[in-house]
Amino acid sequence: MGEQKLYEAITDEERLEIEESLVETVNDKFRKEELSENFFKYIVELHTSKFVALMTVDEIKESARLTVDILEELKNINNSGVNREKFKKIEKENETKYAHIDVLFPILGIWNYIRTERLEALMCDLDRVRRVGGAYARLIANPGLVSSICAVYERLVDAFEDEKLYDDSAYFLMRSIMRMHSNEIEDKEKMLEHYMNLNYVMSVIKDDEGMYTAYFQDLPGCITCGETPEELFKNAEDAKRCWFKSCIEEGGKDFRTIRADISEET
Repeated sequence: MGEQKLYEAITDEERLEIEESLVETVNDKFRKEELSENFFKYIVELHTSKFVALMTVDEIKESARLTVDILEELKNINNSGVNREKFKKIEKENETKYAHIDVLFPILGIWNYIRTERLEALMCDLDRVRRVGGAYARLIANPGLVSSICAVYERLVDAFEDEKLYDDSAYFLMRSIMRMHSNEIEDKEKMLEHYMNLNYVMSVIKDDEGMYTAYFQDLPGCITCGETPEELFKNAEDAKRCWFKSCIEEGGKDFRTIRADISEET
């Protein structure tokens, strides 16, 4: 086995370039509106998730700085001997030991192995910057970030010289930090399909001219017609989809009430 490669810390100029790039990227891609002076609403995409984060200009800058601090500490951990081979061994051991309990346990096992006092201090700094604490920090914000840090280390271990991989990891980690204190945005298409798949009571009336008319008892105003039963049911599905799509787009009080009524009925 050859001597392990050691990775040098980035220069101050490189750090400044990465931090400025992170700030510029998240502002260009995700910043939507100014809520008050230097306080903005961000709508962020991370993998298949979309969430709203409210952050000040200084919080964005500090998050970028802490992102790079974490990556540099992970580099130090790599230099200390936790190379890819050792990481994979730890990963496998924890998956074997904990996977049957919960998906998070193997990640926590990896974290407990690689974490340092410096990483823990950076986590505390991030809790302050992202304004989280108590049970929310312990049970939601921090475990989510720990998972992201472990995922980043798995990508970067023994590859810290890869500038593109480093930059991509920084961008991923920055968004994970923004997610620590945020509100998830529901996927409208998934929401639509969910409500389409629930069962609703449809009442059908046939008039003297042979025309079928139907309405859904739980969906006020959702009415459809057809000259044959087959046409009626096709039109009913179309009408139901249009009804829900309209409600989802409006997203008002009436829709929330309707959703509650539907869940009680089903």
